[in-house]
Amino acid sequence: MSIAESVNNPAEGAFQLYTVLREHLAAPLPKGLSFEQACVIPLALATSGYGLFHGEFLGLDMPTVPARRVDGGKPRAVIVTGGATSVGSNGVQLAAAAGYEVISTASPKNFDYVKKLGAKHVFDYHEDAEALVGKIVGVLKGRSLAGALAIGDGSIELSAAVIERHADTTHKFIAAANPPTSAIPGVQVRFIDTRDAAEPDGHIARIWKDYLPQALEEGQFVAAPDARVVGNGLEKIQDAMDLQMQGVSAQKIVVSLD
Repeated sequence: MSIAESVNNPAEGAFQLYTVLREHLAAPLPKGLSFEQACVIPLALATSGYGLFHGEFLGLDMPTVPARRVDGGKPRAVIVTGGATSVGSNGVQLAAAAGYEVISTASPKNFDYVKKLGAKHVFDYHEDAEALVGKIVGVLKGRSLAGALAIGDGSIELSAAVIERHADTTHKFIAAANPPTSAIPGVQVRFIDTRDAAEPDGHIARIWKDYLPQALEEGQFVAAPDARVVGNGLEKIQDAMDLQMQGVSAQKIVVSLD
């Protein structure tokens, strides 16, 4: 079956007891990592990895084990807003493993969590926008900025303001986890559509095959955020959706189907 023929194939969908996986988009679970916790990885990894590494988006260097070292030249940085979200938690880890200093945002209660994942600096996204932009531009001094992975309300505008004010921005590009509502003059913004994320030789497959197994085994990459299991069985799906709509922080809502 070709990739084109299997798009939207129900056998590969969610909310069912058994689902078909492609071997290039699967990795062994290290001892001690449960299926419930591991299930927080795939979708968020695909979204963040696509935005960070695909050539039509930020096009960063790929992550490595151990984390990539960059010798010589200015330190490289990338913005990953919403570091405590599912996409952000994966994006922070991937970007750090690729050799970039990660600048992120979160609620103060999640600062330590996001830094533990690999962020160099974390700022309160509740702050006054102008003050927040100034702080981020300040920590970027002496660094080249490779663009932004924007997650959450107001993140596109925040990232664009930083990109425009920082003199050494090598890629004025924002990979957006949410569709942009308007154009940003001077900065390219593109929604992460992941249209070819399942390609067997694509960037996401390379992460699954060449990086994730060893990174998980050695603890360089962790399943994050924490899984919050709210019940067992398909009948709990609606309860999970209702809870998700109320808003969660540094958690992923999970329903067990075993």
